[in-house]
Amino acid sequence: MRIVLLLAFAVLLTSVFAVKVIEVDLVVFKNDSAKLAGLRVIDGEPTDRGNVGDYVLRVEDINNKSIHEEKFNLNFFVGELKKSVDSKVVSRRILFSPAANRIVLLHNNKTVFEKEIFNVFCNSDKKCNNLENHFSCASDCKSGTKDNYCDGVIDGICDIDCSLIGDLDCHCGNKICEGDLKEDRKTCAKDCVVNVSVENVTNVTTTNVAEEEKKVPGCLGLALLLLIPLLYNNVKKLRIQE
Repeated sequence: MRIVLLLAFAVLLTSVFAVKVIEVDLVVFKNDSAKLAGLRVIDGEPTDRGNVGDYVLRVEDINNKSIHEEKFNLNFFVGELKKSVDSKVVSRRILFSPAANRIVLLHNNKTVFEKEIFNVFCNSDKKCNNLENHFSCASDCKSGTKDNYCDGVIDGICDIDCSLIGDLDCHCGNKICEGDLKEDRKTCAKDCVVNVSVENVTNVTTTNVAEEEKKVPGCLGLALLLLIPLLYNNVKKLRIQE
């Protein structure tokens, strides 16, 4: 029960403090060019914004006005390899803004990469495409849609983008109460039943056993409280007989 409460509290904290961020991955080459390796909107925390460096990552609105800017340096020499490499991967999480229209990367004031992103995260055309996912565009990408985002919504639909532990719907209903996959009587009542038959006794998880074991100390304490007066009376009688 305590584990379940902690998990519920963690989910609550995530829902309260998580914000929408643009996760961008760029492969930056030493010859002053770059290519996009990944781009999506997810819930998370923005990375720390640097203010020193020759490289500038900027997000602009439709009027080419900067709404986000951060600086950083890149060293193409890898000490472990003791040689220079031709490219480095840069990953950043930027606070999402509906006004975001373009991502630009500059090196020494020279543009080495730019990408239009207006409407790519949600164009409300009833089709889950481009860079849309359930988090950025629930109107186009329903729960369980293959969109490279694990929504984990408990709605009876297994999200194919999730691992088994990421979405309870992917294993709830297989008649096995799997505590290691966060199943219990609240999250998956159809698997974690209260009354277990002899045939299904192997399905009882250590989580359920632990819950029953917690009740044992209380029962022992009650039994001791009842036995103490009886023992006291017997000892008293023996003393009188002596």
